[in-house]
Amino acid sequence: NLGSISFLAVFIVIAVDLVSDKPSVALIFAIISLILVRHIIGAIVGSIVVIRGLYNQQNQIETIFFKEYANHNLIDKKQKKFWSIYENDQHKESIKRSLSEVLNENISIKKFEWYELEQPNIVAFLLTLENNEKYLIKIFNKNLHVRALKENSLLSECSNSGLIISFIGIGMIEKYCCHFYRYDNNTRLAQQEVQAARMILLEKLAKYEVPQSIVDQYITSHKHIYGRFSQEVFDRLRLAANSEGMALLDWFEKEIENIYLPLKNLPLRLVIPAINKNTLLKDRNNDVKLLSFDNWLIEPIGFSFTFNPKEMKLLKDLLGEEQLVSAQVVQQLKAYEHNANRNSLNMAINNLAAIKELLDAE
Repeated sequence: NLGSISFLAVFIVIAVDLVSDKPSVALIFAIISLILVRHIIGAIVGSIVVIRGLYNQQNQIETIFFKEYANHNLIDKKQKKFWSIYENDQHKESIKRSLSEVLNENISIKKFEWYELEQPNIVAFLLTLENNEKYLIKIFNKNLHVRALKENSLLSECSNSGLIISFIGIGMIEKYCCHFYRYDNNTRLAQQEVQAARMILLEKLAKYEVPQSIVDQYITSHKHIYGRFSQEVFDRLRLAANSEGMALLDWFEKEIENIYLPLKNLPLRLVIPAINKNTLLKDRNNDVKLLSFDNWLIEPIGFSFTFNPKEMKLLKDLLGEEQLVSAQVVQQLKAYEHNANRNSLNMAINNLAAIKELLDAE
């Protein structure tokens, strides 16, 4: 806009000068030169953008033009740069320096152990100090930088919630964000313990009230399940619906506001999408803790629960009859959203039928 306004101002100056009694030839040449310089700079900037785009696609271009790359398993340059910091133990000194800053003391690390997370673009190490204290570090690749910052905001407010192992601070390894946790007295779960631990954590999450400051921040940029309804996606369901299904869709579209209204009165709870063997730990008292708040959400209670009978019983024990129905509607809406977005249209219609059945039974 500023460029356009400047150009308009120059045009007006030229016009005024030309209609004057003594037009200035020097001014006209100067302005023409200025316009040409502007176009040249614009062309240079455009060329730089194109060259940068081609450079970022160098692997794909080499595959096309050079046969020896045709069957090569290519790794993105950003990935190569991320993994290169672990070559020849380059990371060890950076980790020691960063942890020393977080603990505000000089430390000596006697053991580095790879920690299995099974999460792309996140590297973790278990660190044992000379005094046998143990710390866990998670290092995030740059493409997860926003996710890491999002987790930071929750860790700063909820580190004492009893949901997560002791978080002690953030740091930088090279140019990559990392999180440090105190790992003492924690152990990993055996596979046969995971389901029971998940139930314990679901109950803890269902009872934990998220600080209002976090909720307020979250809702400025995120919508809850009842605010994400897409008319465009909903209309696709008519492609798969029979006459009975059409009647169901007409009913849902007509009653949607009444369906959503009670859901807004449900308590909002923290949702951790990935609860599995790699994200759960237990302390010496067998209390179950999370390893991180990665990719967290805030949704009405019920969103975290599956249709597993044990989880449904827990949900029933936590809520009164009226809220239980609303929480079950949330469950079905979550399943509907998942099915509709992946074009499982008949399954999405079945989810709406289950919602109608729940409401009719009240």
